[in-house]
Amino acid sequence: MFGLNQSGVNAYAKIGMETGVLAASPNKLIIMLYEGAIAACRSADTYMQSKDIANKGAMLSKAISIIESGLRLSLDKKAGGEIAVSLDA
Repeated sequence: MFGLNQSGVNAYAKIGMETGVLAASPNKLIIMLYEGAIAACRSADTYMQSKDIANKGAMLSKAISIIESGLRLSLDKKAGGEIAVSLDA
């Protein structure tokens, strides 16, 4: 009777994620970025095992994007000093 509307589920999940991001502390945002990168790497591993090269590449690209555009850009090398410089390297 009630079909699963995948686009509705995806929209709901996106709203939940956006709400979580808006309400998160800076530390929680970093944790969310790490978790996202790790999840993308795990997905890439699953796709690699099933020989789905296109999706493996997409997941690795997602992980790299999270690291480059999220984690690296959030580093404050002046305030973080040697630790921030080391993480950036």
